[in-house]
Amino acid sequence: MKIIFRLVLVLCLSLQVGIILAQKTKSDLKTKIDIQTKILEKAEPTYPNYRLMMSDPSYTLDEIRAAFNQYYKDTKMEKRGEYKQFKRWEYFAMLKADKNGKIPSDYSIQNEVRIHKKQNPEMYRSASASWSQMGPIDYPSNATTQPTGLGRINSVEIDPTNANTIYVGTSSGGLWKSTNGGSSWSTNTDNLASLGVSTIVANGNTVWIGTGDRDGHHSSGVGILKSTNGGNSFTSMNTGIPTNYPGFLKINEILIEPGNSSNMYIGTGLDVFKSTNGGASWGPIATTVYTNVIDMAFKPSDANTVYWTNDTGNFYRTTNGGATVSETTLPVPGGVTNTRLFIATTPLDPTYVYVVASRSDSRYGGLYLSTDSGATFTAMSTNNGSNNIFGYESGTDDAGQGGYDLCITVDPSNKNTIYVGSINIWKSTDAGVNWVKKSHWGGVIGNIDGLHADQHFFTWSTDGSKLYIGNDSGIYYSTDKANTYTNISSGLAIAQAYKIGASYYTPGLIMAGFQDNGAARRDVNGQWTTVMGGDGTESAIDPQNDANKFFCYVQGDLRRTINNGFEESIKGNINEDGPWVTPYTLDSYTTGLMYAGYKNVWRTSNSVTPGVVPTWVKISNGITGSGLDLEVSLANENILYYSTSDGKLYRCDDAKAQFPSQWTTLTLPAPGVTVNAILPDATNANVVWIAHNNKVYKSMNKGGSWTNISSGLPNIPTNALAQYVPNPETIYVGMEAGVYILEAGASSWTSFATNLPSTLKITELEFQYYPASLGSSSIASRHPNDRLIAATFGRGIWQSPPGVGVLPVTFESFTGRKESYNSVNLNWTTGTELNNEKFIIERSVNGEDFKSIGVVNGSGTSSTELNYSFTDRNPDEGYNYYRLKQFDFDGQFFYSNIIAINFAANGFKGVSIFPNPTSNGELTVDIDKQFEGSFDIKVYTLNGAMVYEKLNVVNGQYKIDTNGFANGMYILEVKNPFVINTQKFIVK
Repeated sequence: MKIIFRLVLVLCLSLQVGIILAQKTKSDLKTKIDIQTKILEKAEPTYPNYRLMMSDPSYTLDEIRAAFNQYYKDTKMEKRGEYKQFKRWEYFAMLKADKNGKIPSDYSIQNEVRIHKKQNPEMYRSASASWSQMGPIDYPSNATTQPTGLGRINSVEIDPTNANTIYVGTSSGGLWKSTNGGSSWSTNTDNLASLGVSTIVANGNTVWIGTGDRDGHHSSGVGILKSTNGGNSFTSMNTGIPTNYPGFLKINEILIEPGNSSNMYIGTGLDVFKSTNGGASWGPIATTVYTNVIDMAFKPSDANTVYWTNDTGNFYRTTNGGATVSETTLPVPGGVTNTRLFIATTPLDPTYVYVVASRSDSRYGGLYLSTDSGATFTAMSTNNGSNNIFGYESGTDDAGQGGYDLCITVDPSNKNTIYVGSINIWKSTDAGVNWVKKSHWGGVIGNIDGLHADQHFFTWSTDGSKLYIGNDSGIYYSTDKANTYTNISSGLAIAQAYKIGASYYTPGLIMAGFQDNGAARRDVNGQWTTVMGGDGTESAIDPQNDANKFFCYVQGDLRRTINNGFEESIKGNINEDGPWVTPYTLDSYTTGLMYAGYKNVWRTSNSVTPGVVPTWVKISNGITGSGLDLEVSLANENILYYSTSDGKLYRCDDAKAQFPSQWTTLTLPAPGVTVNAILPDATNANVVWIAHNNKVYKSMNKGGSWTNISSGLPNIPTNALAQYVPNPETIYVGMEAGVYILEAGASSWTSFATNLPSTLKITELEFQYYPASLGSSSIASRHPNDRLIAATFGRGIWQSPPGVGVLPVTFESFTGRKESYNSVNLNWTTGTELNNEKFIIERSVNGEDFKSIGVVNGSGTSSTELNYSFTDRNPDEGYNYYRLKQFDFDGQFFYSNIIAINFAANGFKGVSIFPNPTSNGELTVDIDKQFEGSFDIKVYTLNGAMVYEKLNVVNGQYKIDTNGFANGMYILEVKNPFVINTQKFIVK
């Protein structure tokens, strides 16, 4: 870490402290800054605290990455534990980072949305969307050997006034409540500014929640919220808490003094704050340190004594309500560095304080006991190689995730009986000296019950009869001191979906990848089944056979099931590591053709051959970064787009060639900022949209140039794009908060979020088409149940009708050609028409601003092919863009796709080529008859290799045989000594 970063951080923090401590004396302020400076100087030069940096907006993503690598440079890092948690965070941080590498906080994102709604209320009144939950809601069935689940629980609270009222706080799915002991669940927090909840305190109708994600850093938080109606609504209670530092707004712990609710403490991602007026205002306690507070506890029967810990191995206490603070050093073995510490106390002996420690490598650090209220500690056990209670197995394995999953509690009937949760649950009956394993992450093993991995929270029922557990899959309880467990998670729609793969035509059939809970499929009856454990990422369903499904573990561990059979790995001979979420896609036209983006792009032609591991071929070279999105054009399957983690976008124009060579690095509007999503137009191979730099951009020339089409969108990260092919000028964007629609012909986006939680992170959008009656003459009946499917990170999978009608006219073709020196002939064919009044022909010189140039009457209703034409007798110099605006008799209108005609932008007028693209083995070149003399016709690849030549031709039409041409883009040149014309064409 450069010294300047540390000094800037101290200065910024000092300014914040100065603002919030204006009522304190100058000496108090100086003391506080001195302590913070010492802690920073001690911690950062050698081992920068990357966790604190993750909550500090002054750091860039690259600086935080460097700090993480520095922190663990001398530690054996496995691809789990702290590594896994950081990579999870890094993936989403990369999608949000701006052109300077800064990562916006939840608070800043939601504040931007709030301001946008206030300034543009009409955009949020659209009723065209109608979202509904697709799940998973009920607990999934399981086709794997390890326990499955729904989503992560950070906190559990039992209402002390009613044992049947249970609250759970989730990583990114909000607060949920049950009033019947967990038989059913509901939530009222879908529209809160943060859906991460890490701490809850409830007492009757009064409910306090601390927002943010303490353990996974997926939600930075928006502070502390209060409800006075049992969680039906919440009010922000952040007065005195700085809002421009996300760490202060991540509330990891709330303490309310028993018998005196005016006195409260909160532990935040950067400090401890106290309120003496019931949370109406807050101030930092007198002498604290710049620290990520992980856990807090009162000394039983003495509310002036408060303990807290952080994630750098420090234990603090105050014995006078925060007037002074002291640190107690734990007796840590030499050479060991502890990080996260969690606390447990017991009313059976108020002097007892237990602390469980995670080492810097996330393995078991030790169990420490104080019998003098935290003044001193004794090590009851430390990691000796045979008692690693944070590991996966029996204590002898060299694993652990204590930097992520850790909790501790004391048995309410015995002060020496304690339970520690990490990957599994362990129990000690001698105050932590010896341990017995009480759950197994992989399922039942011997007499040990199976329980999903990664325990995050323990609490007891008020009568001490039930131990409640919150973990990565949901909520459980045990009535026999952790011998067996009862799952009460069904009803919690809290899945964190990375990606989805929707069947193109089968209603409701979906594959999805979920953090912590693997890959799962949803059948047409709505039943979810887990098919892979761990972290599921990208998913896909074979567009030609729904029985073939694809899914992926992190970093490119590709899997499949063929004909709904058993799971098998298909990474095969790929010798590169994939990114955290590895992109891949299947070709819609060629059976078995599949592409995957690791560092380079790989291709296989036998992805669905039963019993055969696919053979992969690397089809790119020189790619920097790693894959982020990978899409093939439906309009021309030779065209492939690939975005990478270093903010680059590539296009390949001959992806299906034996040795693809036509790669182009495209220039982006904001170089270095990632392209989070790519959307090639399914009807026009020249058109592509990208989600990039908090914006949506459109290109009419395959990425050669870009137009910002973000009017109406809030300035927040854009994550996903979708096109409604039956109305192809209508597109959708999934953002860091919500979904928006740009309807055909519209110049501005509008909200598309009716019934959808308004602050949800959208991770992917896909369409499912339900052709109910393909032979019907009623066009509207062909797509009555089309659905837009949205993956969300925290509330599972959702669906909505597209919100727009399908085109009442089905276009079989729409083409144009230069007819003469000064005219363009447009031709289109309709397959069916319904109440078609007319076509208005529109022209644009930039592909965006269209003007009417003529009208052709429609044919009412027809189920047979009809041909139309129109001649533009005054085209502009250069490219002319045309579209058809089709009107119904009732006044509704829809747009066709857009075509482009190059009217001699770089040469003489009078040369036209058709069809373009050509797929019938022939290209016609038409040289206008008014031109005299001889011409040379040549065809080149994009690399400059000449593949066709015809010399000394005169005006007229010439046919070029393209059967020997590989699929892809070519350049046609027509010239003589006086003039030259060049045009691009595509062979399909």
